[in-house]
Amino acid sequence: MIDYIVWPGLRERFVFSPHSYCNAKFTALFWKCFRFTWNYEFCDLYVRDPVTGHYVFSKSFDECSHDLSNFCMTSEFLDEYPDLRADITSIEDERADDSQIFDNLKFGESELELNLISNEEMFNPPI
Repeated sequence: MIDYIVWPGLRERFVFSPHSYCNAKFTALFWKCFRFTWNYEFCDLYVRDPVTGHYVFSKSFDECSHDLSNFCMTSEFLDEYPDLRADITSIEDERADDSQIFDNLKFGESELELNLISNEEMFNPPI
């Protein structure tokens, strides 16, 4: 599982201090506060492979998902774990444009629900 953590510094902490972060509170807050920036439409995530007929991730998504700056955490997580600030980018540090952000990834029994929100909605939610 450690190989799927995008931040190298956090992976290193998990290796050398696994018990510091091995609890339900950390895990719940991690998934609540995790954000991924996507500057395109949802349908741009995938393309149909003309040879196999299968859907595959698009080149744009592959490039975006290999750029560490597109992964960040909200300040709620980093306020709870300030020792990780050096390893994890805060969304408040990175967001100066009007990007869409994958927010609140929810895994159901058979589907993945992605709620796309803009920076405006992120920082100025409806009251």
